[in-house]
Amino acid sequence: MKNGQIHINLEVNRLHANWEDIEAISLFTSESERIIHKKFNELTTQKSSNLSDIEHFYLEVENTYKQEKNNGIHKVLLLLKAVYSSYSNLIPAISSDEMESIFNRIYQFFQTYIPICQSNIADILIDNKEFETATLLLFDLKELSKHNNNFFYYFQAHFLNYRLLYLTVNSEKEELEILECYEK
Repeated sequence: MKNGQIHINLEVNRLHANWEDIEAISLFTSESERIIHKKFNELTTQKSSNLSDIEHFYLEVENTYKQEKNNGIHKVLLLLKAVYSSYSNLIPAISSDEMESIFNRIYQFFQTYIPICQSNIADILIDNKEFETATLLLFDLKELSKHNNNFFYYFQAHFLNYRLLYLTVNSEKEELEILECYEK
């Protein structure tokens, strides 16, 4: 991101995608969001754009966001505030409440998705016989689950730990002991 511009260079070949795939992604955004992103890119890349154009656009984006509460539009609104608030009396800086809201959303995101990722990665590590790394990850998953009061992933960590133990033992007798312990 440079000077508030949101240009992303797509490396379609590297992604093993085609343009139809890329275009299909844009169908998940609203029409107003696409229009706002297009206008944002035009205003921030054209040398002929002046501050009054950007201020007018800010008001337009703010009104659209109030109506739709769309995350993509909110991102543009925050970019406008971050980049142009120091140049404009009309565009305010990002408030501490907005910053707190952003950090709360990040916290909620991590509370939700980190255990999912840890569980899936631990399962993959166990499948690939990376037992030491899986053990460390399962310990972290168990601790994070306790901290977040997420019993599902706490039990998932126990299940994966039994699976890991089962795959690391050397005898059939030890396998049976682990299975009996798990059944209790």
